[in-house]
Amino acid sequence: MDLLSNRGTNVFLNRLTPIALWAKLPAYHPWEQCCTFNSRIIMHNKGYRFGFLLVCFLVMACSVWPAHAQSFKLASSPPIGNGAFWMIAQDINGDGKADFVALNFTSPGILLVVTNNGDGSGNFTDGVTVTVGPNPECVVAADVNGDLRMDLITANGTTNTVSVVTNRGNGLFGTATNFTVGSGPRSVVAADFGRGVVDLVSANYNDASLTLLTNNGAGVFGSNDLYNLTGSPQSIIAGDVNGDSKLDLIVAVQKLHRGDRADQQG
Repeated sequence: MDLLSNRGTNVFLNRLTPIALWAKLPAYHPWEQCCTFNSRIIMHNKGYRFGFLLVCFLVMACSVWPAHAQSFKLASSPPIGNGAFWMIAQDINGDGKADFVALNFTSPGILLVVTNNGDGSGNFTDGVTVTVGPNPECVVAADVNGDLRMDLITANGTTNTVSVVTNRGNGLFGTATNFTVGSGPRSVVAADFGRGVVDLVSANYNDASLTLLTNNGAGVFGSNDLYNLTGSPQSIIAGDVNGDSKLDLIVAVQKLHRGDRADQQG
């Protein structure tokens, strides 16, 4: 695992200082195991002890359980097709209820957006399809243009791009815009690294790198800075690991079982 510490101004420098964290990642593609199970289960929390849980299970639809204390009861199974391998839960339509977005092997280049009907029953409407770049590996949601709507971003492994799809409201989405990153992006994170806007960082498996895409504030990205890693990245997340109120980057890398730390300098 590589840790990139943010010191401001979006400049990351990999110092390769070992930290006390060891991880050995499996040698297969991150979605192959989930592919075996075809779909994911989403469990709906009604305010007890659980957050949203995503687990793999042998089903052909997405099942939703409302949580009751420490038990779950099946509420609904909205169809998401055979071969779903990635899901996120976000309020896509701005009604205060969590919707979900799914990627599916059988529909490459397509996102399925399924909205919550909002009555608390855990039922969802039929999905709306959104076209993105070919063969997306993952999807995240963030407001990239400041209109208070959650937009969608995918990492497209075979075309070395990330796609940004803006949310126009009322269940409508704009045309995907593709931005070039490193080779073989497997994951992308969207976060404000201190500039007051959401930037993107892709984890590029083939060339063991990260690409930082800076946002002009309107959802247009440029200045694709490249940062080398100690191994091929499978996934990336952002979090403040050193308490300086700046978001750092944590990257799961393959072909290495050592935790490395990198600092952002500016």
